[in-house]
Amino acid sequence: MLEKFFAPEYEYPPCGLFTAGHFVWLAFSLILILIFLRLTYKKNDAFLLKFVRITGPLLIILEIIKILYKFNYGYFNLDAWVPISYCSIFMYASLCSGYGKGYVKKLGDAFITFGSFPAGIGFLLVPSTSLTIMPAYHFLAFHSMLYHSVMAFTGLSYIIRKISAFDLKNYLRYVLVFAVFAAVSVTLNSVTGCNLMTLQDPFLLPFVFRR
Repeated sequence: MLEKFFAPEYEYPPCGLFTAGHFVWLAFSLILILIFLRLTYKKNDAFLLKFVRITGPLLIILEIIKILYKFNYGYFNLDAWVPISYCSIFMYASLCSGYGKGYVKKLGDAFITFGSFPAGIGFLLVPSTSLTIMPAYHFLAFHSMLYHSVMAFTGLSYIIRKISAFDLKNYLRYVLVFAVFAAVSVTLNSVTGCNLMTLQDPFLLPFVFRR
């Protein structure tokens, strides 16, 4: 069973999008988000900060396990293991928000407020870089669906609690964080031909963009 849980990509039929396995994961993720919201509804902002301080390092640990998994099977291309994607920014933003001070904390707060909830929910609805590659019971499926559930919950909580105001100043902070990661991705993509942050091409989307 453990061999299947950490099996190479595509060794077993992928779960796919809008399948029974996908809908089970989606239902589980939405229920998990609702449970978290219910448990933290009457808690103060300090409790949410503790949550972020715990989940931030845990997400980093899971990411390291994911990288070791990739290396174990020889997936050495940068876009296979380097944690630079739009949603990966949430890990760094959590550390900035949970442990940072001053402007660094404001940058983390801004990204979580403006970017985390829509991106987290969007991925749960269309997990094209996850369930199109592996079965629903695979480690990478667990990692990606749980990661984005935490991402969506944290973003929604920041919005509800107004941790970072919806104003131009904070939006520009969000844009700055995104621009830094996008600049690094574009540079590495140009040099290596990779597809970091999927800026070169969308990945296995269930629809086609036409020009």
